[in-house]
Amino acid sequence: MFLDGKPAGAAVLQESVTSAILRAAFAEMAESGYARMSMDAVARRAGVGKAAIYRRWSSKQEMVVALTAQIGVPLADTADTGSLPATPSQSSSSCSMTANTSRGGAAAAKCQR
Repeated sequence: MFLDGKPAGAAVLQESVTSAILRAAFAEMAESGYARMSMDAVARRAGVGKAAIYRRWSSKQEMVVALTAQIGVPLADTADTGSLPATPSQSSSSCSMTANTSRGGAAAAKCQR
């Protein structure tokens, strides 16, 4: 039997619990990093059971995507100021990208005119 599109007897997700879980996930990820963060640690920090987490998200990845969507900043609209050159050879500068793949590495751009 369904009530308002939900199965009768279905758990109602409390927003305060969801917020506590997301805050805990943010703190755990900041402290341990994504790879070392565990659902057990998030549940412990949030003061909930793992079942409360898995009712909301089926994986750590889904939980972190939800967290990122909540704390992310929307992209700003940018004005169309013209067109880019059709090919890089028409540009007055040349750039190359390098990536440091070691832990915590970042990409770097090197441009020459």
